[in-house]
Amino acid sequence: VYGSGSRGYSQTMGSIDQDTLKKLSFRVWSFKMGEVVALMIHLGDRLGLYEALAGGGRNHAAEIATTTNLDERMVHEWLLGQAAAELIERHEDGSFEMSREAALVLASEGELPFACGAFYGGETPEGTDAIVDAFKSGAGFTYGDMGDRSADQLDRMNAAWLERYLPETVLPSLSGLIEKLEDGADVADIGCGGAIAISSLARRFPNSRFVGFDPSEPAIRAGRRRVGDLQNVELHIASGEDLREPQM
Repeated sequence: VYGSGSRGYSQTMGSIDQDTLKKLSFRVWSFKMGEVVALMIHLGDRLGLYEALAGGGRNHAAEIATTTNLDERMVHEWLLGQAAAELIERHEDGSFEMSREAALVLASEGELPFACGAFYGGETPEGTDAIVDAFKSGAGFTYGDMGDRSADQLDRMNAAWLERYLPETVLPSLSGLIEKLEDGADVADIGCGGAIAISSLARRFPNSRFVGFDPSEPAIRAGRRRVGDLQNVELHIASGEDLREPQM
């Protein structure tokens, strides 16, 4: 049952302001449009379509299909949708073009404006059912329950900020912190995710020791792959509530 208590309401409620009704309906359906566009953004990233467009200049669907080894009709429909969403431009000759700004946001992984890591294609039916159960039980739906793909996508979304902005902008703004890390410090990252931050800092500050904790097994697996043979990093599957005794 998706809802209850609202059937027949339209027959019993008082007078309706039609302008308010139209505005609210438009807003609600705009969110649905956003849901579909979000899926198309995920596909554009996953299938290499944005990368193909980011080469510059005008491209027709056939050219993009050839570059990506995808079906031309499907590519053309995707391009039309992207143009309708005003993410790329469609020209009168039927070609499509991506601006340099759009390329930064949609096709430049590792740059701070890159956004595609946030779009992972929506929940599976099973995932949605788990969230429904969480609403009923109040037990919550853990990050680890979302699986490897969600952990990887979150890493892609955060990588530039944690690898560049954190060490280049945030840390230097904290008086004396760089010097402490250079001399050698013990650093704990509680909720380290895929260990992007501490693996990057461990390479920059080899005299310091970094310990990461996260309850998500997929995230820690990704973190251990990222850390590789770094000797000054440890990763543990644990939540903040588990850290009752000093472990450093």
